[in-house]
Amino acid sequence: MTWINAIQTTLLEDPPSIDERISVAKDLVIKSGVLPQNIGVVLSTGIDVFLQPSDSVAIASGIEAKHALCATINNSCASFSAALELTISKINGQPKDIGVVTSSSIFNEIYRDGNLVVCANGVGAAIISNNREGLRIKNITHQNNASFFGLKTIEVMHDKVYKFNEIKNDDLWKIYRQEVINFPIEVIKDTLSDNGWDIFEVDNWVFHSSELTKSWIVALGLNVKSNFPNMGALTSLAQLDKLLVSKTLMQKSKIVVLEIALGMSVSIILLENDRLL
Repeated sequence: MTWINAIQTTLLEDPPSIDERISVAKDLVIKSGVLPQNIGVVLSTGIDVFLQPSDSVAIASGIEAKHALCATINNSCASFSAALELTISKINGQPKDIGVVTSSSIFNEIYRDGNLVVCANGVGAAIISNNREGLRIKNITHQNNASFFGLKTIEVMHDKVYKFNEIKNDDLWKIYRQEVINFPIEVIKDTLSDNGWDIFEVDNWVFHSSELTKSWIVALGLNVKSNFPNMGALTSLAQLDKLLVSKTLMQKSKIVVLEIALGMSVSIILLENDRLL
């Protein structure tokens, strides 16, 4: 088994710099008492990371992880779960090895709907290890559905400015919008069943923030609210950080994380609190 030992995230008004990415990782490593020589892997995630070459190497250097495997992962908004999976594979069976997963969210504009921040900038980091403390990673499930690949693409403009281009096909979009509700719900239900979890025994839900969040909640028959801003690949990490800071987690609390990336890729992370944090 592998655990998320610590998380730290910061919301920002402006898009984060590489220095801010390094700073959040370095601060968390120091606070956690992690020895740099024990860091075996440093992964960077985000939908924007292809705009910042070798940022994982810069972060590893900044936290003095000289012998760490470095990689940058861009599976859009489902990048955190992919990074967790790769970290687990790297440190499995290595009791002293520690992984550092960093993430960032870059939006050229912060979109607001009344007082709700729809999209937000930020940085974050997590410490992953085989040390038995924190959030135990019980299962990670990935499923994909490429039927609608290409409906939305990113066009990189000058000076790191990018925009979304959408294919204009109302009929196809109508089918997609129903499928983007149904498909994640099927994956959630199958994952819970396969792991012996009852949907109403789940204590906390972390949904990828989008206009569809309310639809997922209704489809699952849950009595919960979710109005967290969309932070791309940082969304799950930021919500988990907020949950830990709230001090509402009880021993053995069960958490389900839903990540979804257009295309469509769905990832479900099952977590269990092994001790009060």
